[in-house]
Amino acid sequence: MRAAVLLAAAALACAGCIELGDETLYGPEFETTGTATFADVQRLFDQSCALAGCHGGPAPSADLSLEEGQSFEELLGPDGTGAPPVDRVCGGKLRVVPGSPDDSCLWNLVASGAMPPGNPLPQPQKDIIRRWIEDGAKAE
Repeated sequence: MRAAVLLAAAALACAGCIELGDETLYGPEFETTGTATFADVQRLFDQSCALAGCHGGPAPSADLSLEEGQSFEELLGPDGTGAPPVDRVCGGKLRVVPGSPDDSCLWNLVASGAMPPGNPLPQPQKDIIRRWIEDGAKAE
């Protein structure tokens, strides 16, 4: 019973935390040049993913923390070239493959609407993630 209550609370927290409304989450560089920086991606994570019950807090979902200061290494590994495969989520795909969104677990989950669960990101926010990966998924 307690597990069911905790699961329901986590689902509600996650669903509530992903409400983006009309807020612009990307910086002027994305708007003017079509590029996206990791800072743009992190702002998106901060507002829609990196919260307790989702990919934040002491027990992040899928063992993936998207909190500031942890997310880049969690997605790309300590050397920035690709974290270990996440087999149970994406059939062995790396979390992020720099330059190749279609080979990246993160992009596949966001593009399909599977993440965030119950409240897919609007296309402009999806475009931030895709562009960042296409541009080499750099830390700056």
